[in-house]
Amino acid sequence: MFSNDNYIAFVRVFLGLPPANYLSNATEQKGFDYPVQRCLSVHGINVSPFLDATGNHANANCPSTYLARAKKHFNLTRVLAVAAQEAGLAVRSEPDSYTLLLGEFSKLDCRKLFPKTASAEYKRHFTAFLHILENPTLSPEIRELAVKKHMSSLPALADADFTGLRLDLAIEDLATGESKWVDVSVVHTTAASYVGKEFKHVLQRQAAAGVAADKKTIELLLQDPSPVVCERAAKKVEKYSRLLLIAKKQTIERKRPSCPAFVPFLLSDVGEMAPMALDLISWISQAYKTKIMATPILNGESIAELVRRFKRKLQAGLRLALADGAGAVIQSAGLPWGRAPQV
Repeated sequence: MFSNDNYIAFVRVFLGLPPANYLSNATEQKGFDYPVQRCLSVHGINVSPFLDATGNHANANCPSTYLARAKKHFNLTRVLAVAAQEAGLAVRSEPDSYTLLLGEFSKLDCRKLFPKTASAEYKRHFTAFLHILENPTLSPEIRELAVKKHMSSLPALADADFTGLRLDLAIEDLATGESKWVDVSVVHTTAASYVGKEFKHVLQRQAAAGVAADKKTIELLLQDPSPVVCERAAKKVEKYSRLLLIAKKQTIERKRPSCPAFVPFLLSDVGEMAPMALDLISWISQAYKTKIMATPILNGESIAELVRRFKRKLQAGLRLALADGAGAVIQSAGLPWGRAPQV
């Protein structure tokens, strides 16, 4: 999976080295202590056009990186899906809101109810819509008429919002009825809007490590996750919260056996994972353990060792897909739209 060129590109960024001079236009620029190449595509009025050593430009929606970013996302999602299937779990890829909500609303209504981008006006309308659904004084006929009337008053969809809100994976344990609705995403934590928070967090961890060393105690901040990763994960939870509210209502009405849990499977480009992402890995690993406990153990290996191997393989697969994808993004950055690096 990991190509040689992508590996080199990833390692250069990991070590803080400038990308290879594949555009052949590197020049001295103010604010950089190394010659930098200028992007050959035009995008964003507040985006630096220079291909920097930290990969910030490459991860600022440079148009030539679109395919590489899509492939990185696909490969990360595929690693999770394959592991979940190996663990004996049922997996659906990119289920739409209509399917997830058991067909309770039409596909068009789902697009209107759950757009990708939720404006303040939309949130007000959704709150009112939820009050209609939860009003116990309304008869089914009156509720249906009120819902139809409310649907017509929802804000118009953005032109680019063709599909509405869509998850990456729906994973279900058929034995227990427990299910996870998963959205996979990656954040580049050295971006200009994030680096201040990350730097402050690193300083806090260094200070805590020094105190712990002096007092010979455990450094409590060692496993403290990136504040940017946690912040982005919280935004994902809010984004999908309205979808989960309807699922919760369906659970109360006994239309589904249990309420699904939403998981923002969020990683940073250097491999750090959000706490809920780590919890999902543990949940999948536990399902794998349950599966193999019901089958004969081969080669005299213990269940614990088999589970450890499975979990290591899953984590390694995720980091490999992440690094390979990051390298591909770096390699494609700056090129005119539709072209690929010449090797």
